[in-house]
Amino acid sequence: MTENKQPKQWKNFNEQLEILQQRGLIVDDKEKALKYLRTIGYYRLSGYLYPFRQFNPNNPKQKLDTFIDNSHFEDVKNLYVFDKELRLLVTDALERIEIALRNNLTYLLGKYDPVAYKQSSNFDPQFVKERYLSWLAKNYQQLARSRYDQTIKHHLEHYSDFPVWVVAEVWDFGALTSLYSGLKKADRQFIATTIYGLKSDDILKKYLEGFRIIRNTAAHHGRLWNKTIPLKMSDKVLKKAPYTDWGNLPNNKPFVIFVL
Repeated sequence: MTENKQPKQWKNFNEQLEILQQRGLIVDDKEKALKYLRTIGYYRLSGYLYPFRQFNPNNPKQKLDTFIDNSHFEDVKNLYVFDKELRLLVTDALERIEIALRNNLTYLLGKYDPVAYKQSSNFDPQFVKERYLSWLAKNYQQLARSRYDQTIKHHLEHYSDFPVWVVAEVWDFGALTSLYSGLKKADRQFIATTIYGLKSDDILKKYLEGFRIIRNTAAHHGRLWNKTIPLKMSDKVLKKAPYTDWGNLPNNKPFVIFVL
């Protein structure tokens, strides 16, 4: 059994920059590099430093601490800025998906009853058995956090309950995707096939899980570029793409979800 290493020791910004230079990273402007270390942080930049590190000749799956020849700090910074812009684009696209899904769910459930989300009979028995009560508890928590929102406050003061199209405005993407997975099979299938043109509700469930992971990463300012997604998406999308080499790309990276 491998013994765990001790945590690394704290280093000041100048020491952090010296470590990078000693490992072969070219720093063209020391003051500018120190500014980025102060505002972004060494550890946060480490994910963008990784592709510039040399491979271990004795183990091609392992990276060395030393950098590839002619690697510049400015290149690392540019990669970080690219990822920041990528998160903004992703957030914009996922906002449209989230709003559309919210509307699809509330429109369907509202036909049953304005407060259909509070009636377990409207959901899949397995979901009701395993997750419905915890989902409903989270719904009440989100309502409580939003009690000062004008819309929520208005309904608290003038109505006996919240219709689904109002309460849905406080749901996060996780609550939306969880509720979709808890719908009865026929309702899931209707949304997936009739509204989104997919072959089955299982496909939409997997897409939504991928979207949720990407959205949470972007919302918490995490690294999207070259991130490994803990969910393998269907590579059929890539194989049908107009560029033949896309089919050889790994299907556990954000790019597959971007294609969707």
